[in-house]
Amino acid sequence: HYILKRGGASALMSEIDILSLFLGAMAHDAGHDGRTNDFHKNTLSERAIEFNDQSIQENYHASTVFRATFKYENLNIFSGMEDDQARMLRSAMIEMILKTDMSKHFEKLEAFKKIVEDKGSDREVWQNNREILLDFILHSCDISNPAKPFALAEKWAESIMEEFFAQGDEERTRKIPISPLCNRETTQLAKSQIMFIKFIVIPTYKALGELLPAIGQTTISCVNENLYRWTLRSANGGQEKGSQVVRRQSECMPGIFGKELLQHLSQSQNRFTIPIGAGSPLAMYREAALGDTEMGEKSPHEFGSRPLSSPQIGMTPITLKKELQAAEGIGEGNRPSNGENNGSERVGPFLGAD
Repeated sequence: HYILKRGGASALMSEIDILSLFLGAMAHDAGHDGRTNDFHKNTLSERAIEFNDQSIQENYHASTVFRATFKYENLNIFSGMEDDQARMLRSAMIEMILKTDMSKHFEKLEAFKKIVEDKGSDREVWQNNREILLDFILHSCDISNPAKPFALAEKWAESIMEEFFAQGDEERTRKIPISPLCNRETTQLAKSQIMFIKFIVIPTYKALGELLPAIGQTTISCVNENLYRWTLRSANGGQEKGSQVVRRQSECMPGIFGKELLQHLSQSQNRFTIPIGAGSPLAMYREAALGDTEMGEKSPHEFGSRPLSSPQIGMTPITLKKELQAAEGIGEGNRPSNGENNGSERVGPFLGAD
């Protein structure tokens, strides 16, 4: 609603587009069980089998909604529509829900950016590319908690991490590899949020702001403020791990955004270390950015760490890939460049390998 009204996105859409966006947002997590697609795939769940390991949860959400819609007459929102309208609405909802799969993130981002760069805000152009517009707006909303004031963003982050940790606990009980970000003994909240904001959220809202300047002006300032707060917490030695989150009064200084933020960080903390390997933030974004989910038999272990430079606003996928490779210590020939592994064997394919 905010993006449509305050951002002005409704001017680029038809009435059926607006309706499908609202309904897609309402339906996009229907029946979610708090587990990831990889969890269902690794455990050969009924959902994984039904949807052949393809966007398992997203297919389940769409299927759940439409089964109920057509089973119960009082829920059938299509009953008063012309057939063409109903088909268009259902198709748009399915497309949007399936595209909330994080493995589609960079594909969506690049497609959206290309149209904005080439055609700008021409309504006719976006009507011809309505699926890309609707998909991107819903996806932006789906990852929007870091674009909210920090008091809300922090609570959402903690709630999401508790959901991840519950999955990790079950994976430990089942004696299967613990998924990235799901190990309550090793995952650090602040560092996970730094990676999420830098590599996923900022590029998304920067792109959205190019089309809808009012949204960019509002959200980017919040996102940068939150990045500052999480980075300060991490740099100050925040030891929050698992569910034992240490709450500290933030030393965030209002108004430090963009270049001023980077300047402040460079003065106070030039480099911060981000754990790598499964169970670390890096592994999740390796999966999202590169489609690399194979971590090998020893995936619950951490494989060492290497400093990353201070945050760079709006990284491209290529820059992200280089940063991730550097963080894993991968040099020429796909070999660790620093010769260290902290006593743990590196397993699974290296980033960038064919």
